Amino acid sequence: MTALPKLVIVADVPPQWAGSPQFDRLRSFTDATLYPDLPDDDADQVRRVRDAVAVISPVRVKWTEETLAQLPNLRLIVLVAIGTDSVDLEPARRYGISVCNVPGRTAPVVAEHALALMLAAARKLPDETANVKAGLWKVRRTVLLRGRTLGVIGTGHIGAATARLAKAIGMEVVAWTLNPSPEREAQLGLRFAPLDEVLQTADVVSLHTRLTERTRHLIGNRELALMKDGVILVNVARGGVVDNIALAEALASGKLGGAGLDVFDEEPIPPGHPLLSCENVVLTPHVADNTPEGMEFLNEGAVDAVEAFLAGSPINVVN
Repeated sequence: MTALPKLVIVADVPPQWAGSPQFDRLRSFTDATLYPDLPDDDADQVRRVRDAVAVISPVRVKWTEETLAQLPNLRLIVLVAIGTDSVDLEPARRYGISVCNVPGRTAPVVAEHALALMLAAARKLPDETANVKAGLWKVRRTVLLRGRTLGVIGTGHIGAATARLAKAIGMEVVAWTLNPSPEREAQLGLRFAPLDEVLQTADVVSLHTRLTERTRHLIGNRELALMKDGVILVNVARGGVVDNIALAEALASGKLGGAGLDVFDEEPIPPGHPLLSCENVVLTPHVADNTPEGMEFLNEGAVDAVEAFLAGSPINVVN
């Protein structure tokens, strides 16, 4: 009998593989090992996957050039995510390791979270909740999103889905993307504009671009200064797309009216981070796709990627 290719799920954090039918499917064509926790350190990470041909990994596990150099048998890393910034992509390519992500499948789930963050910040729900719990009955004016303009930064699957939800509640949408085209503009039913124009026009700015060297700190002091006074910023992309210190300063000064953040420059966000002392900020711990449906969408996409790679027809290779 031919031995099945060895595969490791390096960490089931947050728990999504144990009991999943997709794990049973994976074991039908691989010798799959599931680790229920994060590696203790780099050495433990290497130990777990030293003999594996393929790895399925959450974004919380980093794949540096130093780590990849110690894994001569590894040929595939599948990230259970859309973002790929947890892997040094060019070194992986040089070592003959394909890196795949799972694009598009959780777009409706993440877009719904983005809309929830917008609404929570617009209606000041964190502050209102804290006041009621403290016995304070303050009546304050909040923001109606209907008729306002949403600026979408990045119009991939999630940005496009967020734009559709915003239009459904009566918002206007203007967008910026790295690769605009009239065809894409018509398909999405919105208007593309230069980044500065989007930032100057929008009442709410929602971030959906990948984190690359080109987009790191895409939103910094200069860009925040271009925004309208009282604008709301939503980030469900990657924390590094925003200069988080500049963001905290803009919130503290009142330049921004609020923010809804699912991602941070350091995760978990450390005690004492300036964002933690800001008012009217909705913070969630990188869980925008973390519904039962979202987890299964990701699992299915990851298994599809492994199966396609082993069959000689790779999909969603990013390097």
